[in-house]
Amino acid sequence: MINEKFEKLFGGPRRKPEALITGREFDLAASIQLVLEHALLRLAKSVRVQTGQTALCLAGGVSLNCIANGKLLKARIFDDIWVRPAAGDSGGALGAALAGWHMEKKQPRKFTGVDSMKSALLGSSYSNDEVETALMSCGAVFRPVAESEMFDEVADLLAEGNVVGWFQGRMEFGPRSLGARAILGDARNVTMQSVLNLKIKNRESFRPFAPAILEEHVSAWFETDRPSPYMLFVVDVARIRRRALSEQEQGNSREDYYVDPAAWILLHNGVTGSLREAPPLAPASRLPPPHRSLNCRCLPLVSGQAPSKVRKGPLQTQQRLSSLIRGIA
Repeated sequence: MINEKFEKLFGGPRRKPEALITGREFDLAASIQLVLEHALLRLAKSVRVQTGQTALCLAGGVSLNCIANGKLLKARIFDDIWVRPAAGDSGGALGAALAGWHMEKKQPRKFTGVDSMKSALLGSSYSNDEVETALMSCGAVFRPVAESEMFDEVADLLAEGNVVGWFQGRMEFGPRSLGARAILGDARNVTMQSVLNLKIKNRESFRPFAPAILEEHVSAWFETDRPSPYMLFVVDVARIRRRALSEQEQGNSREDYYVDPAAWILLHNGVTGSLREAPPLAPASRLPPPHRSLNCRCLPLVSGQAPSKVRKGPLQTQQRLSSLIRGIA
């Protein structure tokens, strides 16, 4: 992405991996982001005038820029905006399948007026037997927990400051953690962001995390009331709530589960149980957890049950996950 022309234009070489991030890098990133936002808003206004359409669908890698998407949403150029969960090149696989189904097979398209995709959980899933076999093969210590007890136990672990790996059902399609392969933590813990970034994800400490809340609480905590199940919009925290939040939480991406029953139960139990005094902020934040995808930097999302995939990644870091939870299949 950064070539010789870029280095010449901006008067210096690219930063080497692991090198100290200086003000120059911060300024460059902020400036490029600002230019992108201006260009996106201009294009959106032009499209609205030329087409007269009131709804906008975005695709392509730039559509994964949550901050820009949030600015576009706030500008109210369109009544509604939808961004595909796998907005980058990988989404072409889904587009090809849909094109074949509708154009080649002549199957009619059905418009429901809502998100027909329902979720991005299109990946692989594994049975309890497969998971147990993988855990035993790598010498992991584990114990089965009844479904009726699992959610309360996870909420308690998070309230105690533990980091929890959540492995449930089919894997997400796309780059975002949407509740199936996730790392959860308590957003009330001021050190949680650094712990997750530096010791588990092995990346820069300033990287953000997405809060997950119950859909019915969205408007009480954020300046929007629209669903955002795919972690693709950054919106402002409601003014009335800002005083109670730290500076690093006031501008945040957010994700609210409204499709996944297990995620709803987990969040709901956090509200009514050990985390009931916590704000609905974090990856499970109403459960609070700043949650992140279940992988380490430069490694793929935890998907299969092969021992090598269990030994590497989040379980083999400076600070291991406190618990790896196998949710409802």
